[in-house]
Amino acid sequence: MILNLIGAIACSCAGGERLRRWALSIGPLFVVLVGILFFTSPSAALAQEPLPISVEVEVGFDGNARIGNWTPVAVQMENQGSDFAGEVHVLGMRDQSVRYVADIVLPRNSRKRLTLYVPYLTSTPRLYVELVSGGKAVASLETRVNLVGETDLFVGVVGQRTGAWNLLTTLDLPGESREVVVAAISPDSFPQRTEGLDAFDVIVLGDADVQALSSEMLDTLEGWVAGGGTLVLPGGPQEGINLRGLPGQLMPVVIAGSTELENTSALERLGQEPFPSTYPLRVIVSRAVSGRVLAQEGEVPLVVLSRYGQGGVLFLAFDPAAQPLAGWAGMPQMLRGLLFQSLPPSLILSDQSQRGDPRGAMLQGGYSSYNAVVNLPALELPSINLLLGLIAGYIVLAGPVNYVALRRLRRPGLMWVTIPVLVLLFSGSAYFLAVRAKGTDVQGSAVTVIQLADDTSWAQVRRTVGVMAPGQGDYRVVDSGRALTASWDGGGGSFGGSGRSSDDIGVRIRNLEKKSELELLRMEQWTMRSHMSYGAQRVEEALSYDLYTDGERLKGTVTNESPTALKQVLLFTGGPVEDLGALRPGDTATVDILLLASAGGSPGWRGQLGQVGSSSRSDPNERRQQGHLRDLAEEALESFYADSPGGLSHPIVAWTDEIPMGITVNEVEAAGPSLTLFVKPVAPRIQGSFSLPGGLLLGRVVNVEGQVSGEGPGEVVLGSGSAITFQFELPSDVREIERAALYVPFGGGLSPTAQGVEVLAYHWEDDAWEPRGLESDFPQTQSSTVGRPSSRNTGAYPQRQGLAVFNLTHYGYGLDQALIRELFDDGGTTGYVSAAGLVRIKLVIREGFWGAPSLILEGLARE
Repeated sequence: MILNLIGAIACSCAGGERLRRWALSIGPLFVVLVGILFFTSPSAALAQEPLPISVEVEVGFDGNARIGNWTPVAVQMENQGSDFAGEVHVLGMRDQSVRYVADIVLPRNSRKRLTLYVPYLTSTPRLYVELVSGGKAVASLETRVNLVGETDLFVGVVGQRTGAWNLLTTLDLPGESREVVVAAISPDSFPQRTEGLDAFDVIVLGDADVQALSSEMLDTLEGWVAGGGTLVLPGGPQEGINLRGLPGQLMPVVIAGSTELENTSALERLGQEPFPSTYPLRVIVSRAVSGRVLAQEGEVPLVVLSRYGQGGVLFLAFDPAAQPLAGWAGMPQMLRGLLFQSLPPSLILSDQSQRGDPRGAMLQGGYSSYNAVVNLPALELPSINLLLGLIAGYIVLAGPVNYVALRRLRRPGLMWVTIPVLVLLFSGSAYFLAVRAKGTDVQGSAVTVIQLADDTSWAQVRRTVGVMAPGQGDYRVVDSGRALTASWDGGGGSFGGSGRSSDDIGVRIRNLEKKSELELLRMEQWTMRSHMSYGAQRVEEALSYDLYTDGERLKGTVTNESPTALKQVLLFTGGPVEDLGALRPGDTATVDILLLASAGGSPGWRGQLGQVGSSSRSDPNERRQQGHLRDLAEEALESFYADSPGGLSHPIVAWTDEIPMGITVNEVEAAGPSLTLFVKPVAPRIQGSFSLPGGLLLGRVVNVEGQVSGEGPGEVVLGSGSAITFQFELPSDVREIERAALYVPFGGGLSPTAQGVEVLAYHWEDDAWEPRGLESDFPQTQSSTVGRPSSRNTGAYPQRQGLAVFNLTHYGYGLDQALIRELFDDGGTTGYVSAAGLVRIKLVIREGFWGAPSLILEGLARE
């Protein structure tokens, strides 16, 4: 019928019979083409039976995800049809060119749940999940997400009574537009990778039974704490039975039962409210085995804070979410005060360095690493002299030389041949030189920054890798790094952006248990794409030390425990950096240096970073490496001082270029530079008669009032009438204090008459703040330099004076003066040092730019 219709139409046209025969001859082919188009059209696909696979998606925790952090995406699938094999893709709204992929096999009548971890790098509260088979999406689901702000306090609660912990949402956080977000963490969906918990600031083990968590989950929790998290262990009527099985590193007490607390004065002091006597308060009886007892009643520790790695564990002998404490008016104040003693100072000061980028937390500290990996010699522009030489040579040959030669040969008509030949010759020469300079093999580079911690094998590891393609095509990259891998470069080659359209896939990433696989699609010749991984990992010990104070000197040894030679090891102690040189595996360096006053956590160390790297500057590659090392060291030190654990702690920085990249591209090991930087905190022992200058014994921010903002590592700006409270943890070796003075660097560029300052010391026995010097303005600035005598720094500390200001002329960077205030010269230290060895100081300042305060401390250590 269709053929007859075609013939009839043809006969009605001009050339009827001839056209009819032609139409009948091609008619069958036309019918076949129409059938193919019909049965493969979108409308036909829609008419087919729908895919018999149901898909459900859970993003984050209670639907909460934090911008710039890893987010678990749980995908639940049920197959009621035939066997299915394909992939699950997770992609964001902002950039769909980077996809996170997991393989899935669903037999008939089966259910499966898998979890992908993706970096939430967009401010759009939506994610897409696609089920892909044969390279085509067969199902797609859009899910909405509640975004947690980067400066908010994100709390996870493990257990059934999650709602009871909503009392934390009433906490008053410093700064504007900040809130506390509480989310449930189900024991069944507890992440098995540390990166899955990175979004949380605090995790509370509510009424959950620890034994319900697998060994992998407990290992994840331990790594999260070591990486900087705060774990809260509340007690209650279960008498701590639910905490059995917790790793010993995370359990600061040994539980011995429970009792009813008769006297609640210690809790009332923490909450600043009278305690209701309606209900008896049952608490856990325990013995502290690590950390510091922040509150106790008689012989019963009520609050114990223990440091582990870069984080902390807060043990409470009571349950704040149960009556009578849940309804007590002093509970929010008590929890706020206890959490502020364990949270990172940057979180309290709302200093998260977002820099306007919604991916700030993920990329913070990554810009220097990115610059290092993409700055390969093969990617540099050719020498300007080479370019000028090629251009000049072409002009000379194509112009006068070509003209004179053809004129002498009397063949000027051949110019139409010689000119193209010269163009091809010089083009080929330029391409040959480019190939020779850039090479024909895949090149890579890697930069790794490892932040070690004392007494644990866990470390924060940031690794950035770049891969350069010698030609167009797709490349398969296998990264042996154990951390989750993310990419912000879907094909445009720029940091933080993609040059592709939203529907053009540029990178597929599979994060497996012990490696990551990346598919770099449609790469252009001599272009680079990069990826990054960040998280807590177990690492081999790289550096160990045995350091102690001896009077005014720091002595001891530093040993390279790694199997890799360290090219340079630097010890930062506030004064000039001590260069310990290169250390081969097993080598030990001796330390014997004079301790000098410094600006503490302020940028005073930046002027010393010139010692990082090799001293040779003749080779361009050496100069390039030096610059990268200085940038990486600066970012690492900024991170260290921004969230320093307080106390007597300063870093060692070491580097090596002997650790291989561990990258294969198309099953061939990639060649290229690999740079690894180690940062390790140093807490020397105190022994004998000691004398610690300013800038060494740093304090932690535990409270702010008014307009206070963090401006950098250890730097704050205070507005009118603002106050900031610091807590100093005295080394446990200290037995007797002969002198204690507050030492605070500040910006001397401000007018001294505009900076009123009040120093108050907390009296623990009287529960009161006592003024230690109130001045309407600063006294006349003196010209003496603060510090011990040395080749760089002359002068000495003033004798015991009330309040004075001294120049720090050799530091600069805005903090060029220091305030010194004697603290306990009139009545000793009785009452001002808690039983846990804590000293608390409050500064009330009219305005100004201030650095991290520290204590000048002299005394005797325990034998």
